Amino acid sequence: NQLQALLDEYFPEFREVFKNLLGKAALWVLRHCPFPSYILTWSVEELANQLKGATNNRVGLRRAGILKEAAENS
Repeated sequence: NQLQALLDEYFPEFREVFKNLLGKAALWVLRHCPFPSYILTWSVEELANQLKGATNNRVGLRRAGILKEAAENS
């Protein structure tokens, strides 16, 4: 509940990108770039490569693009 409350305050679009807040990709993002402004410093390709590494190639370019777009609109 606390995680959801913090996300609702700082990055409400996060739950639209990641349905499972405790999934590997979501946890990687929360550890390395928890705020939208941090995500905007990464390119889509860099995010995709990092997400691929964190999830054994299950999450990649498409989700990275969605994440970047959500951060821009946050």
